Amino acid sequence: MKKTSCILLMFCIIIGSFGGCQKAQLKNYIATKTLSENQKQIVDLLSTNEHKYLLFDVKTEEAYKGINFWMETYKNGKLVDSPLVSITMTNDDGRALDGEFAVVINQTPDFQWTFIYSDKVGGKSTSTSERNTNYCSGINGSCTINQPVEIEDGKEIVIYAAAFNQGNSIEAFDIPKLVDGKYLTECDYVHLIKCKFTK
Repeated sequence: MKKTSCILLMFCIIIGSFGGCQKAQLKNYIATKTLSENQKQIVDLLSTNEHKYLLFDVKTEEAYKGINFWMETYKNGKLVDSPLVSITMTNDDGRALDGEFAVVINQTPDFQWTFIYSDKVGGKSTSTSERNTNYCSGINGSCTINQPVEIEDGKEIVIYAAAFNQGNSIEAFDIPKLVDGKYLTECDYVHLIKCKFTK
């Protein structure tokens, strides 16, 4: 437990120090965070086979009151264990969003997910799932969004996807392919991290 707490503390310090932001043509968007070379080196230093780190920027020109992040798990195409971890925040002062969302995935000995959302004005929320032994074996692959995605009122956005199969191989995929119903049924397990923002 102390090891996990120490890693999370270091991770929070690092993401809190990131000053740069990925520029986008969209007025309201979520995007994978663009890191400087020094920042990439720090994340690479912390990353091991045991831990995976995901970083995103959230920026809007319009005001959004509801902020939601959650993870869904599918077994052979059917939704199970939802949500294992989630964050729900309310922005009552009618301002645009300028925040960072981070995910820490502990992969061994059991899967465990931690969500962290921090707004530059000062709001912060964290949530950690229970350890889960269902997804510890088999072939797996994952992907995140590769370009900024437009935020629209009430629109669910998939920002990360992972697929698991007990067989010897897994077909190459991206997020649009993985959220397709047919592909979901071909995977033993699928994890989807989603977000939604409401006015």
